Amino acid sequence: MMFVDIRCMLKAPFPECATGFNLSIASILLNIIAGFSRRLYRPSGSPNDSDRFKSMLIDYFPWVDPDLQPVKGANLLYYSLRNPLTHELGIKGKEKVVVSKNGKSTDKEIYELENNEHKPLWCSYPVAYVNLYNENFEWNVSVPGLYWATHRLLHNLLNDQSHISEADKRMKQIIKKINKNRN
Repeated sequence: MMFVDIRCMLKAPFPECATGFNLSIASILLNIIAGFSRRLYRPSGSPNDSDRFKSMLIDYFPWVDPDLQPVKGANLLYYSLRNPLTHELGIKGKEKVVVSKNGKSTDKEIYELENNEHKPLWCSYPVAYVNLYNENFEWNVSVPGLYWATHRLLHNLLNDQSHISEADKRMKQIIKKINKNRN
């Protein structure tokens, strides 16, 4: 359901609504990543939610920018975008980030973002360093790039049988518990 909402928002702006929904899309995508990291991803040890979120990004996110190390990117997405959008009204992050989207996405582009194994050539890196000191931003998070990368992350995670078999066991336990409580 969330991806259907994002597909519609990627087609914005609309004549009656000039916004591009950049922050809303980024927030939803990061919430999807957080949900999957909590429900399906099980790294070794006993990580807390923030460690699990960052670890899943390090392990499965397609870090296509050769200048961005996965640990740096995971920390940036967590501390400078996800947490500020979730807890600080998007105001306070560790590093300055701009969330961008270049106009409307077409149905063909959205299909490519959802299905291409490699980042489409027309699509910006999901996370990239930019030199915009006059605007006080240091990092750019591309909404289409983040959408593509989130799909790749989920494909990568769901193809890892060790995580999926553990998630399947946990879901069966949850369903059993729900059914027991109903009786």
